[in-house]
Formats: sequence, structure tokens, C-alpha cells
Amino acid sequence: MHEDKLLNDDEMINIFKPDSNILNEFIRFMSSGSSTCAIVSKGHTGRSTSDDLRYIIGSNDPDLARENNPDCLTALYGTDNILNGFYSSHTNNEALKEIQIVFPEYQQPAIKGKSIDEYPHKTATLCLLGPTHIRDRIIDNYSIENSAVHFSLIFVAFYDLEALIRAIIQHGFEVRYEKTYTFRPDEVESLYIKHRNDDVFKPLVEAFIDGPCLLLYIAKENCVSDFCEYLGPFLREDFSKMPGTLRHDFDETTIPVTTIHGSESIIDARKELEQFFPYQQTLTVIKPGLTPNQKSDIFKRLNLNGFTILMKETRHLTKDVLTQFYARHQGLPWFNDFIQFMS
Repeated sequence: MHEDKLLNDDEMINIFKPDSNILNEFIRFMSSGSSTCAIVSKGHTGRSTSDDLRYIIGSNDPDLARENNPDCLTALYGTDNILNGFYSSHTNNEALKEIQIVFPEYQQPAIKGKSIDEYPHKTATLCLLGPTHIRDRIIDNYSIENSAVHFSLIFVAFYDLEALIRAIIQHGFEVRYEKTYTFRPDEVESLYIKHRNDDVFKPLVEAFIDGPCLLLYIAKENCVSDFCEYLGPFLREDFSKMPGTLRHDFDETTIPVTTIHGSESIIDARKELEQFFPYQQTLTVIKPGLTPNQKSDIFKRLNLNGFTILMKETRHLTKDVLTQFYARHQGLPWFNDFIQFMS
């Protein structure tokens, strides 16, 4: 969605957080022309959308940016601390608030009538296996666009990782995203809480905290039930008699418990996806001074780095918007002067 729009006077200060010594100059600059605001997302990749965007934008200081990250946007387009060209939300919580400031009527995309952050969690599973076996493997997150299928999460670490992934794909599952993750003991205990009184509980916890494991986000119609069937029984004494199941064919044989875990229900699956592959979006602002061609190049770079542009508008940021952006500085000596200046 694209449109040109002038923000009203109830929208301006709460977002940008400049140093007090450059405040007046910054305000004059921000009031000098229109800014392009956009909501961007990396979907359910398991990556932090805010952190990834801030890395691509780089330091607020263009000189430091050119020294430390010469390909970042501030290094390429920034002039000084004020004319650095860009702003992005610092955290996911800030992003939610700032999106509402700039885009008060924005609603998340919907798939089949469901909000995009709810829809993919209808089916999912989690799988863990032998963390030591993927310790030296470098993994890049990746995504495949196809909203027509349901999704699933697998958490895995195993002795023959590539063969295991191939087997999953050959059984009709689509691997959408993957990332490594190192569990804390309490996280594994929570995952296996229903087995807390079983003999396998302590060995399970020990098996999954020894190093990084791999999370896979997979997609397929009826994914949870189909993956549970392919995974096989939970106890080794049972799945060891079932060739063709994932645990029988790929599980670690040197320990007494399974090292591949799958969510046992849609409810479990949704909770696990929300924990490890949450849907995230954030706000970015391209400040005044850049040409249309430069802005077009910037959005192309964001797309190439895995970001989806969910909404974009060109606006003249008013005093009240900046006031909301700078709300964290309320009470500081310069804050009232700042508000008065913007009035």
C-alpha cells in the first residue's frame, strides 16, 4: 500500500531520540521536508526484524558507519549525525507503539481471514537432536513464499543433518526457515514438563543443553499430525522397532532417549512457534533529503536482505508525532523547550 499523506499535529516527537546538543538543528531538519515511513517484516523467520534492520541501517554516525560497516545505509547515504538519513525502532515493543503512532489504522495482513501472526501456528512441531553434531555447521535462515499451506516447526540436532533434512522434504514437508538455538535447562524442562516424573526426564534435559541445536520451520497440510506419524513413537524401545520413521532412521544411538522432538498437538505447536519463530515487524523512517531514486534503491536493498515492505507512506512529520517519538525524554531539561519549539 502506497500513499502520500501529511501527518497531523498529534503525531511527531515520540519516535526519534536525538541528543540534546543537536536537538534544535535536528528538529529544523526533520521539519524541512517529507519523510518516508514504512513497516517492514521478516515474517516468521525466527530472526529479530528490529535487530536485522538496525544492522543494515548502521550507526547513527556516518563516519563510524563507513569505518565499521561500509555497506550499511547510513554509510552510503548519511552526511552527519543529523543528516544520517534513517531511523528504525530500537526494539519490537517500541516498533508496535511507533507503528500505531504513524499508521494508527494499520492492521496486520490476513490469510484466509486469520491475522498473519496467527495463521501459521495452526500446525507445527519441534525437534531436538544431539547438539554436539551441529556445533560447527553454519546455518543461514531462508524462506519460501507460499501462504497456501499450513506450517510446522521442527527442532533438530543430529549426526547426519543433511540426510535428515532431505528425508523430511522427501516425505512432503517444505522447510521454510531454520536457525540454531541453545537451550537453557529450564526451557527443556518446560518443553518436557509432562515427563517430569519419568525416568527419561533428566537424560532428556541433559541431551539438549550440551550445545546449539537446529530449529526448522516446515510447512504442509495437516503438518502436525503427519509429522507426528512420520516422527514415530517417543520411547526408544518403541521407535527402535519401526523402520522408516524419522527417529528410527536418524536418532542418536549412543544415548537412552530420543534426540528428535515433535510437537504433539496443534496447541503445543502454536506455543512453540510463537516462542521460536514469532511474527515480527518494525518501523523505519527515511528522513528528508534523499532523492526518489535513492529511496527506491534503499527499498530494493531491504528486499534483497529478506525484508517485506508491508506498508509505505511519504509524510511531513509534524510536531506532535515527534513529541510522541521522544516521549522517553519527557522530564529532561530540554524537553519542554523542544515541545515549545515545535509548536
